[in-house]
Amino acid sequence: MIRSSLKIGLSLLAASFVFVAAVTARTVVDTAEMLSKSGHRSDAIRVTTDAINQSPRNASLYALRAKYYIAAEEYKLGLADLKKAVALEPNQKNAWLYRMMADCDANLEQFDAAIVDLKNAIAISPNDEYYKMLGEINYQLKRYDEAISCYSKGIALNKKGYWLYKGRGDVYFLQQKYQKAVDDYTSVISIVPKEPMGYGARAKAYERLGRKDLAAKDYAKGSKDAEFMSDILK
Repeated sequence: MIRSSLKIGLSLLAASFVFVAAVTARTVVDTAEMLSKSGHRSDAIRVTTDAINQSPRNASLYALRAKYYIAAEEYKLGLADLKKAVALEPNQKNAWLYRMMADCDANLEQFDAAIVDLKNAIAISPNDEYYKMLGEINYQLKRYDEAISCYSKGIALNKKGYWLYKGRGDVYFLQQKYQKAVDDYTSVISIVPKEPMGYGARAKAYERLGRKDLAAKDYAKGSKDAEFMSDILK
């Protein structure tokens, strides 16, 4: 009877420790988020670091601190924390962790590493936003056919993703495939008809096709300073 009571007591004690740990972790997250949102990001990092020192194998705490590092543009530190989070829980397939890693790698101009990160994210959870970023990176690397492929895959997932059409249209323009560029810019206009960028971009493509009449109509609705991914049209 005494042994049975002892076992029950130990079980309750273990359960209480788990409960306290969960509450403590939740308190850390809430406190850090409150500090970050109020502009005290360094304090949020400090609070999270203290929690990591107490629980050095808590992957979620590293991911949380990484978010604050990235917001502070401390990309190397953020990337290190994200890699630690993945290493601690390799079986947890979190696409957003790889997406954050891609952000860090891209900002550090480690573009090939960013591509690997995004492909890992896509393998876990295909997402049009991941394909959009892949397209942008391949564009920066002048891998234009790959960029088009990425934008097209993103469009297949989200037919209303006007930035996907805009990005692909810009690459087509660069490749002097002006009619294809017109088609994509027309899709942008159909999705967001009140945005001037689609009209301005399509007007430039019409000009290259010799359709100055159509270009003039689009310029009247949009802007001659159409935003492209780079200065390719200057």
